Amino acid sequence: RLYGSWFGAYLTEDSDNNLLKDNTATGNVNDIYLETDSNNNTGCNYAPIIVDNNANSVYTTPFDNMYLSSNTKLCPGNYNIADTAEIGVMIINSGNIALDCQNASITGTNTSTGWGIHNPGFDYVTIQNCNINNYFLGIALATDSNYNIISKNNLSGNTGGIRFWYSDNGTAFDNIANNNEQYGII
Repeated sequence: RLYGSWFGAYLTEDSDNNLLKDNTATGNVNDIYLETDSNNNTGCNYAPIIVDNNANSVYTTPFDNMYLSSNTKLCPGNYNIADTAEIGVMIINSGNIALDCQNASITGTNTSTGWGIHNPGFDYVTIQNCNINNYFLGIALATDSNYNIISKNNLSGNTGGIRFWYSDNGTAFDNIANNNEQYGII
């Protein structure tokens, strides 16, 4: 357990191929921090991870208002997370990235509010292998979210599964969108 420091865990620039696994980091200024060009570090951790530019292959557990600015892989598991701010549990915060949920299940508390994953306008984003249920929208691509790939997701029990809002040149394939209250993919 990493608690009460400036950094819970800190991988400096160009730190590659390290295993960080089953760490819990709370109460630090930066719980887990990967500096620029730290790549292919693996392991599932239970803390917010801050990632500098060009770092990739982050494995983490999801949490509400999780801003994604680099390639991210979720630790497999079942997560009950309310979207308290109604802007998305996981919020895309950069273009040219991929979110791979690795078949993790993200479950909300109410189909009348909240979004599982929200892309507020970034291009060339891939969202795959996510199980999203019990939100108003499972995956929401907002205005000018172009050239996105949405694949191999299971969206059920939401009001809507996947919604493209004024988004061009997107691709959705091999998704399952069933038992949603209003629509599967629109």
